[in-house]
Amino acid sequence: MRDVRRQGARAARVVLALAVLGSACRPGKDASSASAVSLDDPAARRTITERLGGPLVDHHVHILGPDVIRDWRAVGVNFSRPDSTYTSVAAWMASRGLDSTHVQALVLVPMAQLYGDAEFVEALKIDATAVQARVARENDHVAREAAQHPTRAVALCAAPVLADFAEAELVRCLAHPQTTGIKLHLAASGVDLREPAHVTRTAALIAFAAAQNVPVLLHLDTQQRGTETTDVRAFLDRALGPVASLPVIIAHAGGSGGYGAWTRSVLRTILAWRDSVDALGPAPRPVYIDLSAVLLDEPSEGVPASTTEERAALRVDVRAAGLDRFAFGSDSPVFHPLQSAETLRAALALSSKEARELFSRPVPAFFSSVDARGTGRAITRD
Repeated sequence: MRDVRRQGARAARVVLALAVLGSACRPGKDASSASAVSLDDPAARRTITERLGGPLVDHHVHILGPDVIRDWRAVGVNFSRPDSTYTSVAAWMASRGLDSTHVQALVLVPMAQLYGDAEFVEALKIDATAVQARVARENDHVAREAAQHPTRAVALCAAPVLADFAEAELVRCLAHPQTTGIKLHLAASGVDLREPAHVTRTAALIAFAAAQNVPVLLHLDTQQRGTETTDVRAFLDRALGPVASLPVIIAHAGGSGGYGAWTRSVLRTILAWRDSVDALGPAPRPVYIDLSAVLLDEPSEGVPASTTEERAALRVDVRAAGLDRFAFGSDSPVFHPLQSAETLRAALALSSKEARELFSRPVPAFFSSVDARGTGRAITRD
């Protein structure tokens, strides 16, 4: 969630935790907001929503289960807001002054993959059985939250990519009627793109998603020192190349937050890869990029505020690629979705029509599969 690939594993984990929780943010203060407009003002929220072209479709909203909150506290992470604003969609929206006039649809993202972090698990002193149970409870909690808002929210399933039980947990979790896809977080799972076995394992889970006809939200950046864009390109060829029809959203423009040099190079690598495979196929690949946490109006957890040059570079890259390749995500709860979208709108110099296209357009597979699957579709394993 932040551009921390050059930091050590322990630092990366702490930054990841703080990024999700917003623990450095004062109550009522949004990490992405440096504007004079107060989002506590209903009129301001209404004005921003109108500028954005209508209520948002947010493809990246984290909901935390009680285990994650308890376990993060156990390793020293502090919370700046009541627990319910992290665990409950209703409480989170109320705390941000949001309703259906501001946000029309949500993809709820669990944090179950955190239990793939060896240092985190070691600090908690829990065994493999406890890890698997916590992952399942985290996924179940997020699925139940989506079920509380059946016309607005869907849930994803997550598991540590390298865990022996990963596919079995995804099979189990996808049986929930409100779950529509999977989240793979390579950094939190300890994946190294330079390790062939790690790439093969990740590719197998992506192939599983394709076989089940469920989309994938992919946190691609591994935050591993020494990773190069050639490793990213090789991974895309190996993992996404064979699944031409699989809908995928790559989170954070391929990075972990911010639009520094690494994230810019990864995004351009992704776009060049998609250009090359689209030229060979009968139809464009349904591979999208979300821009969550890419632009920061203020410094946040060690990442500086986005510079004028970074904002200009993002505008050039997005417009060169075309808005149809991007999807909106806010990376809530730490970031306010309206402020995140407004920051992007201004930086990308979007017209009213373009703003509506980016912020109100769903990636259909993440939502339409609820109706297509119904409540009784079986999920199978090979």
